[in-house]
Amino acid sequence: MATKGWNYVSGGPETEDQSKLRFQVELEFVQCLANPNYLNFLAQRGYFKDPTFVNYLKYLLYWKEPDYAKYLKYPMCLYFLDLLQYEHFRRELVNAQFSYSTFNTARILICDFTPIENNIT
Repeated sequence: MATKGWNYVSGGPETEDQSKLRFQVELEFVQCLANPNYLNFLAQRGYFKDPTFVNYLKYLLYWKEPDYAKYLKYPMCLYFLDLLQYEHFRRELVNAQFSYSTFNTARILICDFTPIENNIT
């Protein structure tokens, strides 16, 4: 599913193998965004203050497209990818308690609360 990109090291188009590797690396990274410990780790080390990293998060929004989203094992990562587009959210992630409470709230919102039917005969 990887698209042709540009290899900035060689100064030419990506090979098919490079494109597949980029797809795998980006897939793994996007899915890591569903982990509150990882988000807190990135925040505490200042990644969310780096404009290049913030641009990378914006670039990764293509994972929301159905052609790419179908590969995600942890779709909740897209919820956090959206939230990471907001500076205020990125700033608050330094606080571990905020990270965990945000994760728990998201988990509750995303869960399927299907009513349990009583099997009375």
